[in-house]
Amino acid sequence: MSKEKWNRRYTERDTASPGEPNPTFVEEIGGLPPGRALDLAAGDGRHTLYLASRGWNVTAVDFSHVAVRRGRRFAAEAGLTEVEWIETDVTRFTPEVQSYDLVALLFLHLPWEEMQAVILAAAGAVAPNGVFFLLGHDRRNIGRGTGGPQDPEVLYTSDDVVALFSDEFWPGDTGTDGPWTIERAVAIERQPEHPGEVQSGPLSIDCLVRARRTLPAR
Repeated sequence: MSKEKWNRRYTERDTASPGEPNPTFVEEIGGLPPGRALDLAAGDGRHTLYLASRGWNVTAVDFSHVAVRRGRRFAAEAGLTEVEWIETDVTRFTPEVQSYDLVALLFLHLPWEEMQAVILAAAGAVAPNGVFFLLGHDRRNIGRGTGGPQDPEVLYTSDDVVALFSDEFWPGDTGTDGPWTIERAVAIERQPEHPGEVQSGPLSIDCLVRARRTLPAR
């Protein structure tokens, strides 16, 4: 979806808040100790604000100026000062290397070549012992009438994502047992939650990948 369409979508929203964070995100990330987090394609901040409310120092990145404006307002209204909002396209954003205790990518869908580059850059921003977390619409939703876009070019599976954490993509960064531990890589069924998704019938399938950067060898 283009920037103009996302701007229009956020302009048309009449909600007084960005909504509740995704339950799977809360379940997977809620127990982590607060630190520095990067929320890529953050929208108007439902996950950013969840993290900030729990003591995280969050950098939120999105290309929609309407979403960023809304996110800043929501954060100010909630008294959440430890949030930095950056208005830019995630495909052009270069995060600080090994600087974040958590890097989150939620429901970002791009042509695979672009998506792969974003995932690798996001993973590169994870600090030692930090966590990379991705949640998105799984390719297996195609033909089910639910689960986000139906274009196979912008969908993926956990296997696609996990393959990017192999030593092949991390030369010189392997430590003793490789740079990453894949803590979870699964497909999760859920009831659709977004406007426009069918609220009955087949469940949506989400792709979840959680990976931890291995501590440097001593």
